[in-house]
Amino acid sequence: MSEPGGPQLPGFAARIGIELLSATAEEVVAELQPDDRHLGPAGDVHHGVYASLVETTASVGAWLAVENRGQQVVGIANATETLLAHTVGRLRARARPEHVGEREQLWSAEVRRAGDDALVASGQVRLWHVADHPEGWRSR
Repeated sequence: MSEPGGPQLPGFAARIGIELLSATAEEVVAELQPDDRHLGPAGDVHHGVYASLVETTASVGAWLAVENRGQQVVGIANATETLLAHTVGRLRARARPEHVGEREQLWSAEVRRAGDDALVASGQVRLWHVADHPEGWRSR
């Protein structure tokens, strides 16, 4: 879908620096270079960063799985576990679908250190399918 330096994700994902490397309905890969804004009180990457990588990669893939149906997806549950403290170096997230049904999807994702491939966090995201917004619709 995009390459480093290419099209980026909108909104929150862009603000925290998530870079989309590739995206299909079967797999989404993204990276993030942690900096001071991503660190928690102990000096390691904040758990919310891992949850955001898991949610973002799962949401992109889930949307790609239903875009031809005229639907959107909304995340309804995110269960992300931190497995290893991380302080320096790129993180790579990879998400794949476990289930793509008529009304919902379940995606699993892993977050690994790009340097040595160590598993830093893993999670699952459950998403519902919803009708696409009508043309001209704007959130407030």
